[in-house]
Amino acid sequence: MARPLQKHKRDGSLYARRPAIEQACDLAAQQSLPTALSRAAITDRDAADYLPTECLLYLTREARRLNDDPRFNALVRTLVMRCVAMVRAGVSDRLRYADDARNEIIDELMELIAIDGSPEDKNRLDYFEVNFDHGFKTLRINVVRAHRARAAKEIPVEDPAADVLATDDDDSLVTEEQIALLEDRLEVLTQQERTAIALHYLQGLEIESKEPTKTTVATLMGVSGRTVRTILGRAKQKLLTLEKNP
Repeated sequence: MARPLQKHKRDGSLYARRPAIEQACDLAAQQSLPTALSRAAITDRDAADYLPTECLLYLTREARRLNDDPRFNALVRTLVMRCVAMVRAGVSDRLRYADDARNEIIDELMELIAIDGSPEDKNRLDYFEVNFDHGFKTLRINVVRAHRARAAKEIPVEDPAADVLATDDDDSLVTEEQIALLEDRLEVLTQQERTAIALHYLQGLEIESKEPTKTTVATLMGVSGRTVRTILGRAKQKLLTLEKNP
């Protein structure tokens, strides 16, 4: 039987693998390393012998727990190769320094694997055994957001149109696919609209603040918070209109 997960949900209960994944882990654990690697090389998820990534991760973690270095090294290489393919598909080439971002994502995953089972570990990989796609996507989004924030510091406020984000919601980022669709259409925005978008969505500045000394979009642009919201709303409406009517 596969080792139970230790991470707790917010309600206090333990995370548990889906029944199909639990059964697949039990079966994979009984198979030889060559068989596991052969199954892990299959990319067609509908294939009969396809090894779910949750199971591949389970096998990798178990090899680490058992100090079976040859098995661990072979499995982790296969896991990383699968994740590299996922990252290539999930991170658009239109992202500034896309390759750097992709490498950072893999590095973050490797860091989680490196500390797995150590005092630093918070059972963070347990959820990946429940739903690897969602766990890895969350990791990817967090890395891309941090990457964009760092890249934004290289963009002069006077010319922020080089890599602008537009969203339907003030607190979230759009997908790379949406960004790719919008980036070529930024000429419809005024300089003021591009500046507001760059400051708020790229550099992460608050629109306004009750603290008079705090730097915000409003203070940098020399207008009220209400005016900034109007500018952002107008800009997003233009971009959304173009997205719906290219």
